[in-house]
Amino acid sequence: MTRVWKFGPFGFNWKTVEMDGSAVINHFGIQHGEFFFWADTDPDEILVRRTFAVFATGQDVPEDCWYGGTVIAPDMTVWHLFEKVG
Repeated sequence: MTRVWKFGPFGFNWKTVEMDGSAVINHFGIQHGEFFFWADTDPDEILVRRTFAVFATGQDVPEDCWYGGTVIAPDMTVWHLFEKVG
């Protein structure tokens, strides 16, 4: 069984959340002016600490990151979610 949960808000500094290690991000978006993502989670899995941050197009992203999604803000800035894996 899986459940969809919302995580955030996220910003430009790294933020750590507890979620299951196999959770899959299925949407990255803006809600009430803040960045969130929604992920399929397994309520029976052990929770682990996972760390995320948001970067604008053209910004340097550390090499030890996985891409999580893209959203276009109302001002047309394009933002990208990354997870730190190293």
